[in-house]
Amino acid sequence: MNLAIDHLRKHKKAQAVEYDDARAHSDEGNPTDLLPSTLATDPDRALARGEIRKHVNRALAGLSPNHRAVILMREVEGLSYTEMADTMECSKGTIMSRLFHARRNLQRALIKEMGDDAPEVVHDRLEEATG
Repeated sequence: MNLAIDHLRKHKKAQAVEYDDARAHSDEGNPTDLLPSTLATDPDRALARGEIRKHVNRALAGLSPNHRAVILMREVEGLSYTEMADTMECSKGTIMSRLFHARRNLQRALIKEMGDDAPEVVHDRLEEATG
């Protein structure tokens, strides 16, 4: 488990922000043009994303350490099953099983966390998985 956490910390991806130096030294233009394009989004969308992020973080916190680790390694870091198996020192089949159960548990936790506000796709995928 610690190896997985160390791997995630070591390979943490920094989000790139666009910056145009020419705009910074220009005498004309709007001062808000200096804001990175990622910050100049619609405030309503930014608020909605923040709320969703809170729900996802709470749902992730409720998962077991192994399930949380495989979700983060696969969905955030984009690691292959083989890389994940090497990192967690287990078989590829174990990783596949953990990931299946982790996703199902995450969907259940999101539905519980968000209630009626959970996107329909979350409900649909859970029904497909549990059949």
